[in-house]
Amino acid sequence: MSDNSGQPTGGRFRADLPPQESAPVTAKGFKCPNCGGPVKLELPGKSQTVRCPYCSSILEPGHDVLVLRKKYNEKFSHTMWIPLGAEGILEGIKFKCVGMVVRGDDDGGEWCEYLLFNPYHGYRYLVESSGHWTLMEQNPGLAFDGSGRPGWYGPTGKVQIAGKKLKYFTHYRATVKSIIGEFPWQASIGEINDVTEYINPPYAASCETVAQYFDKNGKKVDLEKLLSKHKAKVQQAEDTDDDEELEDDDIDDVSDVIAKHQLTKRITESNWSTGVYKYPEEIQAAFKLEAMPNRVGLGMCEPNPAKTRYLFSLAWTALLFVVTTATCSVVSGRAEHKTVLAKEIKLNTADFELKKEGETDYLEFNFEPGSIELNKETNVEFDFTANLNQQWMSLNVFMIDETTGQGFIYDTEMSHYWGGSGDDAWSEGSDAADFTTQKMPAGNYYVFVAGATNIGVESFKRYLAQYGTRQAAPVLPPTAPINQEKTPEKKKQRQGKAVAEKKAAAAEANPAPAATNEKRGKLLPEDFPYKASAPQFNLRMKAVRGVVSAAMAWVLILTLFGFNIYYYIRYRSKEAER
Repeated sequence: MSDNSGQPTGGRFRADLPPQESAPVTAKGFKCPNCGGPVKLELPGKSQTVRCPYCSSILEPGHDVLVLRKKYNEKFSHTMWIPLGAEGILEGIKFKCVGMVVRGDDDGGEWCEYLLFNPYHGYRYLVESSGHWTLMEQNPGLAFDGSGRPGWYGPTGKVQIAGKKLKYFTHYRATVKSIIGEFPWQASIGEINDVTEYINPPYAASCETVAQYFDKNGKKVDLEKLLSKHKAKVQQAEDTDDDEELEDDDIDDVSDVIAKHQLTKRITESNWSTGVYKYPEEIQAAFKLEAMPNRVGLGMCEPNPAKTRYLFSLAWTALLFVVTTATCSVVSGRAEHKTVLAKEIKLNTADFELKKEGETDYLEFNFEPGSIELNKETNVEFDFTANLNQQWMSLNVFMIDETTGQGFIYDTEMSHYWGGSGDDAWSEGSDAADFTTQKMPAGNYYVFVAGATNIGVESFKRYLAQYGTRQAAPVLPPTAPINQEKTPEKKKQRQGKAVAEKKAAAAEANPAPAATNEKRGKLLPEDFPYKASAPQFNLRMKAVRGVVSAAMAWVLILTLFGFNIYYYIRYRSKEAER
């Protein structure tokens, strides 16, 4: 348990003490029976324990005298940030500091509990732990539930107090290290109690229990003596380097000691307290303090400052996500999605051109799927599908405005490879590819597709070896349609002629000097006899206009999610300081 996680319970004064007093109490002076020092009793008739501020002896008020209960001769070594007798106003009530308890846990953490008193409102505990302050008040209305657990609310480890659900935070053993001032119960140094705490910042609840332990025969057992024996045994084993004995007696906490000796725990007393976090500035102003302890980490029930920023960013992200989604839906609905091109194209590899790049042979092809009419500025989504088996294909799609001659080019590729068997089987790639164009101006667009593939390469090379190559290679490059003016009349004329005449007419209408020097590939003869049996494949092509581009919206949303992750990490890291 960390220093700032050990908070008080404040339920050790008598349960029969009325929460409100009828009249103020007048302080009374005494002398310490041990050192003779003056002892001022702030609450005569109410206090059951007083500690001398000079010799630290434990005193018990009697009839007009202080009785020595335990003798000490030492100075109180802890810093009291709120002096005894200091008065301050908290939550509109004027309290006087009448005592302080220093408590600690088994992990070495320590904290201070200042006992405050008001004659009309009773007692409060103001707890300081690592510079964090919590104002606690006894709440006897809380108790154990039917399962014997301290106020558990269902299986989630939560307790419900005044309509608020507080979650389980920690459980530890608290030991009284020192006391000073006066207390309305029999306070003693070394007193040990079990404490269970729940939080829902800025609120806290604490249950302090006193328990007795019994062995399997029903005999009462002193747990502290068992723990002392165990610690002495472990220390002896460490001093003699007896690792085997340590392994046989592997006990590292109280629960292990209880389990080893098969002890039964019976709760004999329980006290509940509830409280709220107070910022140091409020305590300093209330008691007019000049100095305050340094605040370390995040207090047990201190509101997490990073939580507000995280929730704020989360709310903005949710709002913008809804707005963006609604906007995209509206725009998408108005975009009038419409299929403007749908073709299933059958291609024969005997019509292709064999080319070589480095050590790779491939076939180059082209085709003209038709025209696309766009009645307004919009995007166009292209989808391609082919059956590929250990094969690849790349495609260049040219869109040429038939009125202005302005050209646009887009590219995509697909591949599908697989191998292995059983657990070693693998597959990569896909038979499909798609892309979305930029926003295209309204108009009629002539579409031309040029591609390359490794489908049918080996068969093509065998046919070349047997039947030779075509003598007259075409001079028109695959990208020739760009910057050409395509009129409906020429288009109709081109469709009515044979393939050879069409290419010759295109070459005559638009000679390309650079093309004559272009390094051409190899073509099969026009009268190739086995053309019908050459490898073929189908390519499905689809184009849809009016595609909504929500890229920027998604970039914004992803950015906001990034901020959410950042603030969430800050929030969780801050929570880890409790």
